[in-house]
Amino acid sequence: MTPPQFTRDCQLRLEPLVKAKKLVLSIDYTKDPTQKRQARQRAQQNGYLEFIGVRGLDSIPPQ
Repeated sequence: MTPPQFTRDCQLRLEPLVKAKKLVLSIDYTKDPTQKRQARQRAQQNGYLEFIGVRGLDSIPPQ
């Protein structure tokens, strides 16, 4: 799991891009349903396009 302070720092740096209507992609690697839900909510709240996949990147799960 990513440290919360690192996440906040990234969100602050990305905020001007979102305000400028630039596409911001968020990628998370988890199989945990709770983490998936939280990642989707966080991305939606911040205006990011979310992708959740497997770390091996050997398949693309349905979104």
